[in-house]
Amino acid sequence: MQVIIDGGIKLRATPGGTYIHTVPEGAKLQVQEYVIQGSVNEVYYKVTHNKKTGYLYSGALLPKESVSQWTKRIP
Repeated sequence: MQVIIDGGIKLRATPGGTYIHTVPEGAKLQVQEYVIQGSVNEVYYKVTHNKKTGYLYSGALLPKESVSQWTKRIP
Protein backbone atom coordinates (compact mmCIF):
# COMPACT_ATOMS: atom_id res chain seq x y z
CA MET A 1 0.00 0.00 0.00
CA GLN A 2 1.01 3.61 -0.39
CA VAL A 3 0.17 6.57 1.86
CA ILE A 4 -1.49 9.27 -0.24
CA ILE A 5 -2.94 11.74 2.28
CA ASP A 6 -1.13 15.08 2.70
CA GLY A 7 0.93 15.14 5.88
CA GLY A 8 1.11 11.35 6.22
CA ILE A 9 -0.65 9.00 8.64
CA LYS A 10 0.00 8.37 12.32
CA LEU A 11 1.39 4.94 13.14
CA ARG A 12 -0.17 3.63 16.36
CA ALA A 13 0.73 0.78 18.71
CA THR A 14 -2.76 -0.72 18.41
CA PRO A 15 -5.78 0.21 16.26
CA GLY A 16 -6.69 3.68 17.57
CA GLY A 17 -4.03 3.35 20.29
CA THR A 18 -0.89 5.19 21.37
CA TYR A 19 0.90 7.29 18.74
CA ILE A 20 4.32 5.97 17.62
CA HIS A 21 5.25 8.28 14.72
CA THR A 22 4.00 9.63 11.38
CA VAL A 23 4.44 7.66 8.17
CA PRO A 24 4.99 10.26 5.43
CA GLU A 25 2.96 10.76 2.28
CA GLY A 26 4.38 8.63 -0.53
CA ALA A 27 5.65 5.86 1.75
CA LYS A 28 5.20 2.38 0.29
CA LEU A 29 4.45 -0.31 2.85
CA GLN A 30 3.65 -4.01 2.94
CA VAL A 31 0.45 -4.79 4.83
CA GLN A 32 1.01 -7.58 7.37
CA GLU A 33 -2.63 -7.81 8.42
CA TYR A 34 -5.71 -5.65 8.67
CA VAL A 35 -8.35 -4.99 11.31
CA ILE A 36 -11.88 -3.75 10.70
CA GLN A 37 -13.68 -2.48 13.77
CA GLY A 38 -16.41 -0.19 15.06
CA SER A 39 -19.88 0.66 13.85
CA VAL A 40 -18.60 2.31 10.65
CA ASN A 41 -16.10 -0.47 9.89
CA GLU A 42 -12.89 1.50 10.47
CA VAL A 43 -9.96 -0.05 8.58
CA TYR A 44 -6.51 -0.34 10.19
CA TYR A 45 -3.46 -1.82 8.46
CA LYS A 46 -0.60 -3.38 10.41
CA VAL A 47 2.69 -2.26 8.83
CA THR A 48 6.35 -1.69 9.65
CA HIS A 49 8.01 1.64 8.86
CA ASN A 50 11.55 2.58 9.90
CA LYS A 51 11.75 -0.59 12.03
CA LYS A 52 8.59 0.40 13.95
CA THR A 53 5.53 -1.85 13.68
CA GLY A 54 2.05 -0.55 14.32
CA TYR A 55 -1.33 0.26 12.80
CA LEU A 56 -2.35 2.93 10.30
CA TYR A 57 -5.93 4.17 10.17
CA SER A 58 -7.01 4.06 6.55
CA GLY A 59 -10.58 5.37 6.68
CA ALA A 60 -14.00 3.85 7.13
CA LEU A 61 -16.18 1.64 4.95
CA LEU A 62 -19.57 2.91 6.20
CA PRO A 63 -21.69 4.96 5.72
CA LYS A 64 -19.49 5.99 2.77
CA GLU A 65 -16.18 4.38 1.87
CA SER A 66 -13.29 6.76 2.57
CA VAL A 67 -10.32 4.38 2.47
CA SER A 68 -9.27 5.53 -1.01
CA GLN A 69 -8.75 9.08 0.32
CA TRP A 70 -5.99 7.96 2.72
CA THR A 71 -4.19 5.03 1.06
CA LYS A 72 -4.02 3.19 -2.23
CA ARG A 73 -3.21 -0.35 -3.23
CA ILE A 74 -0.04 -0.77 -5.24
CA PRO A 75 0.96 -3.86 -7.25
